[in-house]
Amino acid sequence: MNRFFEIFTHISFRRYLVVGLLNTSITLSIIYSVKWFLDFGDVPSNLIGYIVGLIFSFFLNNKWTFRSNKYSHFIYIKFALIFILAYFSNLLVVIICIDFIGLDSYFSHALGVPAYTVVGYLGNRYYVFK
Repeated sequence: MNRFFEIFTHISFRRYLVVGLLNTSITLSIIYSVKWFLDFGDVPSNLIGYIVGLIFSFFLNNKWTFRSNKYSHFIYIKFALIFILAYFSNLLVVIICIDFIGLDSYFSHALGVPAYTVVGYLGNRYYVFK
């Protein structure tokens, strides 16, 4: 239990949350805009929003959250792998909320954010930027 507390009180987690708040506002704005103005479905809208968020997130988390100066093809691959894992965690929650629980799709996209955040933080801290 002590290790769990340490992980989620570490300065990098607080920074990750700040970046995440900015990233979430950008990502959800894009998802909602693409759904509303371009009439795209939930999965394509979600993918477009998260790709933009991926780029924004990489640069801020690399430099500020985890204080890393690593720029190699290997770190990009590792970051992409964690992104894919976090993204599919998010998408799973979104699809379950829409298709199985019957929640509003806009609300469901917001509910998918915590899954993405936790998987992304743990993967980035302990695998990508360790």
